[in-house]
Amino acid sequence: MKILRDSYYREAKRLGFRSRAALKLLEISNRYHIIKEGDVVLDLGAAPGGWLQVARSIVGEKGKVIGIDISQIRPLDYENVFFIKGDIRDSNIIKKIIELSNGPVDVILSDIAPKFTGIHELDHARQIAISKYIISL
Repeated sequence: MKILRDSYYREAKRLGFRSRAALKLLEISNRYHIIKEGDVVLDLGAAPGGWLQVARSIVGEKGKVIGIDISQIRPLDYENVFFIKGDIRDSNIIKKIIELSNGPVDVILSDIAPKFTGIHELDHARQIAISKYIISL
C-alpha cells in the first residue's frame, strides 16, 4: 500500500501526529473552539489515533478523551486517554463509555463510515443511519 507523502502528511509526522487528519481537527478547533480545556471528548472511528492526540493536547490533564473503533490502535501514553475496541452500536460499548466518562460527554467527534458496497444508494443510506445513531447518543 502506497502512503501519500504530501505536505499535510509530512507536517503531521513532523508534529508527531499519527495521521494527517489530526491537522484538520487542529484547524477546526482553532477556528471554532469546539474542544476546550477540561472537556470530556468521545472520538468515534478513532483509528489510527490522530484525533485522540489532538483532543488530548487541548483538554489537557484535567480533561478526558475516549476513543472507539472496530480496529485496534497503538496505545497513547496518557492517563486520561482511553481506547475501546468495538462497535459504537454495541450496548456494552455504551456502558464502558458511561463508566469512563463519569458524567456527560462534552464533545463527540466522528469519522465513522460504514463498509462501502459501491452501490451509491445503499452506501448513502448506511451513512445516514450511522449518523442518525450518533446524533441520538
